[in-house]
Amino acid sequence: MKIGAKISIGALTVCLMLSLAIASVSAANLNDAFKVSDGKGEDALDKAAQAANYKITPENTDILPIFSKMISLGLSFLGVIFMMLMIYGGFLWMSDRGNEEQVEKAKKMIQAAAIGLVIVISSYALSWFVINVLSKIPLK
Repeated sequence: MKIGAKISIGALTVCLMLSLAIASVSAANLNDAFKVSDGKGEDALDKAAQAANYKITPENTDILPIFSKMISLGLSFLGVIFMMLMIYGGFLWMSDRGNEEQVEKAKKMIQAAAIGLVIVISSYALSWFVINVLSKIPLK
């Protein structure tokens, strides 16, 4: 693989991870976003929510759902990359024009993409299992 392709794949990976981190951090400080005062020291929105039988306190402030979503998005992104590599390898093979060197390159790329896809799918299954087990453990 050429150095330019490696740099662009690395840059895309870094951008994805940064966007996931920024999205989870920016949504963390919304607890007091809708606090309003009615002049009596009470929050009118909280009173209206309580009158409508809505729970206004957060039930789960656990980091596990955020962590689960980040793993899921990251592995989905990797799965898309491996599928694109598989398609590109197939394109190389179909457009070989009798060039045996290109056929070998395409076969190696398809094989590597298939192995990578199996690794990503098994990583997803393992992380899903671990997160489900951890979510059932009661916190003290």
